[in-house]
Amino acid sequence: MVSIDIRDKRRNIEAVIFDMDNTFFDFIQAKIIACEKVTERIGRNDGQELLNYFLRDDVNFEDVECIADYLKDRDSYDEEIFQECCKIYEDIKLNTIELYDGVEETLEDLKNMGLKLAV
Repeated sequence: MVSIDIRDKRRNIEAVIFDMDNTFFDFIQAKIIACEKVTERIGRNDGQELLNYFLRDDVNFEDVECIADYLKDRDSYDEEIFQECCKIYEDIKLNTIELYDGVEETLEDLKNMGLKLAV
């Protein structure tokens, strides 16, 4: 953790704005695990390949249509399976997110210094 003296009046820092993903927690690792579980569900076990669908330039990184594209390209698409895979993806992703070490303490320290915090 990098330490700076934010009390230096020349800096006039009043607030700190954070992005959550990969700032507070390892979102990519949670996404990888979720992709692995989705591909296990359809018997493929190629989570990295599904992750690559989310990494394409022409799609939103969180668009579940990536799962639909993946299933269609493997002749495995069925609306019911797609919905089940989306649920697996979201549930696993959200349940495997863990805060990086020191996040809670750092936020508490910043708050105690009188800074406004936003995410």
